[in-house]
Amino acid sequence: MLEKLYQDAWKMGFKISLAVIPKIATDIIPGKYVASRGLRYTPMVPPNVRGKHGVRSILENKELVQYLISKVKRDQVQLLLHGLEHQRVDGAPEFSSRMVEQTKRRLLEASRIFEGTFGWKPKVFVPPWELLSVEARDLLREMGFHLCRRYPRFLDEYLESFSRGYYPIPFKRRPIILLKDLGSNSVSFKSGIFDLRDNGYFFSMLYDAESSRKASREIFLKNYENWNASIWCNHYWEFFFDWQKEISMTHIFDNFNKFLQYVSGFNIWKCGLDELAEWLRKYQALRIQSREYSLKIETMEPMSDLAIQSEKCPKVKRGKTRLVEIENGIYLLPTLSPKERIELSTEI
Repeated sequence: MLEKLYQDAWKMGFKISLAVIPKIATDIIPGKYVASRGLRYTPMVPPNVRGKHGVRSILENKELVQYLISKVKRDQVQLLLHGLEHQRVDGAPEFSSRMVEQTKRRLLEASRIFEGTFGWKPKVFVPPWELLSVEARDLLREMGFHLCRRYPRFLDEYLESFSRGYYPIPFKRRPIILLKDLGSNSVSFKSGIFDLRDNGYFFSMLYDAESSRKASREIFLKNYENWNASIWCNHYWEFFFDWQKEISMTHIFDNFNKFLQYVSGFNIWKCGLDELAEWLRKYQALRIQSREYSLKIETMEPMSDLAIQSEKCPKVKRGKTRLVEIENGIYLLPTLSPKERIELSTEI
């Protein structure tokens, strides 16, 4: 299913970040739009095990695990942690609990299964149903997890985000855009830890496929013009509804690929969420002073391939580094050493 869904995206050079549920519950109650189609349980789970009142570990699916590892090695996939069981606890999403010890145990178990399965620790956490308690959020940050979700849900985050030029929109977007997206798609509330804001589930059974494509293009273009990140989500099972051998929702799939083809026409970095968070962390370690004719740069850690855009050709006024023009108006600093101070100038 994954190969059929993303083979065209991989040919276009995209990297897919897949949200892994370590041991999924088999009797998850579906949302309204799925329940309205006659399903008693979530279509995330294969039909033959739904409603068995247990959990199925990803470790059991050796074929899938080997496939995912091979895709990671080929630099086509990055894996994110998506809860533990994607289950409700006492009627609420599992990481919306305010019980710190219980939440910590669930997170440690999820990380242990993930690391035992794939051989490395997860770096990005995607909350099931996008819901986190304050306690879970703080615990995730303490443990060094980056987050990926639609928007902040807590008052302190809203207040701090506005002061940093990050404007969350507190409702789900629809394919017909009534309000333009505002602000950044990534924000840090703690040094080195990032909240990555996704643009939503446009290519879904929820929406008209063509309207989704048009709205997605408009949002992407705005992000692109503002040097912003675009993070697009989908549910793989929606394209095969309900677990057909071939893609059954062809109208959604066709518009999804048309959108990716449109995006590929731009000069963009196609990366996974791990890479995006790491890039943001390194960028945060830069100290930059910009004046009319000069740019001073100091980094706290080793850095490579730092690109600079300038209308005039800059010269290295201070520092041992060399400057390479890679295309018209874009210049590259191949290597920077820790605490190295560089000054560039365009003054004649």
